[in-house]
Amino acid sequence: MNKIILKLVLASLIYSQPCLSQLSHLVIQSIHSHGEAVTTPAIKFTFPGTKPAAIFHNHTHHLIHNDVGTYLFTNGTGHLYQLSSKDSLHFIKIDSTIFWGYNNGCFPFTYQNNIYNLGGSGLWRVNGQLRKFNFKSHEWEIIPLNTEIPVSVNYKEGLIYYNHENGEIYSGYYIPANSAVANADNYIPVLECNRLNLKSLNWEYLGDFKNSLVQDLKNIISIAHTPEGLLVSANMNFYLLNFNENSVFSLSDQHQTLQQFLKGMDSSFVYYRNGYIFKSDAQTIDSVSFNKDQWKRIGSLYAKPFSYFLKEWKLYWISILLLLIALAYYFFLKNYKKTIIKNYEYKKQLEKEYSKNQLPHFSESEEMLITLIEKNSMLDKKTTIEEINQCLGLQNRSIAIQKAQRHKNISSINKKFAEIHKKQLIINEKLPMDKRSLLYFIDSENLDILKKSRMNGTT
Repeated sequence: MNKIILKLVLASLIYSQPCLSQLSHLVIQSIHSHGEAVTTPAIKFTFPGTKPAAIFHNHTHHLIHNDVGTYLFTNGTGHLYQLSSKDSLHFIKIDSTIFWGYNNGCFPFTYQNNIYNLGGSGLWRVNGQLRKFNFKSHEWEIIPLNTEIPVSVNYKEGLIYYNHENGEIYSGYYIPANSAVANADNYIPVLECNRLNLKSLNWEYLGDFKNSLVQDLKNIISIAHTPEGLLVSANMNFYLLNFNENSVFSLSDQHQTLQQFLKGMDSSFVYYRNGYIFKSDAQTIDSVSFNKDQWKRIGSLYAKPFSYFLKEWKLYWISILLLLIALAYYFFLKNYKKTIIKNYEYKKQLEKEYSKNQLPHFSESEEMLITLIEKNSMLDKKTTIEEINQCLGLQNRSIAIQKAQRHKNISSINKKFAEIHKKQLIINEKLPMDKRSLLYFIDSENLDILKKSRMNGTT
């Protein structure tokens, strides 16, 4: 790429919104030609205190522009260069990085006029660290996130889309790639779509890739970021992955211009600016208009599996289940309680009915006395003291003994009967003419009890 070509690229960066363009290894080698970077006529770099290291020539470079300035970031090194003026191709190294190799394939970007890089591989694993450049200390600082999602954007690896307007970064899929963990699945791509909110610094899981386009990851190449989504190529076709709208778009059949324009891009770099897709190599720069109407939606990009909802809403499902169990138990207990009460009342009623027709156990003399008084009462006749004395065999005893035995037997009968029926069986009344003599009888209600009990064989 000659000086004019690079100026055109820088101009498209400087006079547009904050952005990032990637210069491939082949292009940067063309920029630096043969020899030291400080001697190339196409572009000048200033390395304070040292000569450019070999890593400067052997790593991918990214042009980053925001409201503060234009920068060139050397991927995998942490080296950051700032353009000294808009009319010059003179870059000055502004970082003081000593260690490198931990963030190969990281994703550099600008947010709120700060410079960041996310993820990368090195030191036996792919990481998900977010690093922010401190312009005062000229060092990269770790910014804590709620979780670490491995991110790598090397060639044919990783799908990263940056929505600068919303301050969101989408990770299309990731490979755990941790050599410190002995796991057979450690290098199998995890087809998860996650979103990093740069304001809250939190990753959010959006779902698993479901579209057949992304199932064969080996054939997907990330090309450029556009307002409508990430432009990718797969199997000689081009697609837009709109993470924000959860949609996949493909070129309509009648628009093949972009497909022809993007073919043979292995030795070029491609970027979007102001409604155009630019493609440039070391000698030329070309563009083609980018129109959303050329694309048609072919399906969703991701979806959350049912297992996610079971896991995510586990507490709610348990709460709902417990509530249903409680309600079922309540209605069951309520109905069962009614049944229990009904059965209890029925049993008590039976017992009551049974008790109405039940007589206690009387002695032989008591049975004889009851029979005597019952028969007389059925004839509407009251039983005299003489009849009772004769029934009990007391006619030849003294008056005191007679009185005591009569009282004993009648009191015993009435006490036993009252324990069941709550009233006396044998009732007495005084003779009208002789208040000292008593007559004994059983009323009609008690006669019925005696009759039913004898019919049921309960005596």
